[in-house]
Amino acid sequence: MCVETDNYSYLAVNNTSDCSRLKLLHNGYEKSNKAFNNLKVNKKPLKTLFNKIILIIFAMKDQSKTKVEFIPLLLTEKTDIYTIRLNEEKDTEFNKFLIMFKDSEDEYLKGDLDRIIRAIEKISENGALESYFRNEGLFKDRVCAIPLLIEPRDKTKHGTLRLYCIRVSDSLLIVGGGGLKVTDNYEADENLESKVKTLQAIDNELMKLERQKTELIDEIVNISVQID
Repeated sequence: MCVETDNYSYLAVNNTSDCSRLKLLHNGYEKSNKAFNNLKVNKKPLKTLFNKIILIIFAMKDQSKTKVEFIPLLLTEKTDIYTIRLNEEKDTEFNKFLIMFKDSEDEYLKGDLDRIIRAIEKISENGALESYFRNEGLFKDRVCAIPLLIEPRDKTKHGTLRLYCIRVSDSLLIVGGGGLKVTDNYEADENLESKVKTLQAIDNELMKLERQKTELIDEIVNISVQID
């Protein structure tokens, strides 16, 4: 049994030769550690490399997010109506909706599209009043849909058009995307669910800005947000 007592305690070993080896290893470690601490290392390149790695990580993270811009659609004394553009695409979400259904030969869908256009015109004249919208989304968000009323039909044969929006207030409306609804709820349709979830994520970011005292009615045209 052997124990060294020069400020270090070793586990018991079988014989003195083992103690000697431990002592040699300890002394070697002391010298190596002292030599390492005395090295004059240029830490600046390491710090620069570390910063570059961090920037790359954040850049990769940002690439996974969707950039949202707010594009004026119709601005009047009663209300400001905006639509959204995602990731600097050529077409806004409202334009995509119009392009998809403007040439439909289905008489019911033509009627739906006409009702949506007329609803937007009435909103521009009277404000984004709650009475113009169909409740959608969750209780905690402001996602809604137009048209409010549709002509009765067999949904399995014709479906109905839905255009989803964020009704921020009577004086500010953000129009998103939409599509053909043939299911009982939007969650059962992958495309419609995607449109609604995009607006829910946008609304969440807008509410954060409102909590920071941002006046959306004045600043929305200058704002862009990032969503997952």
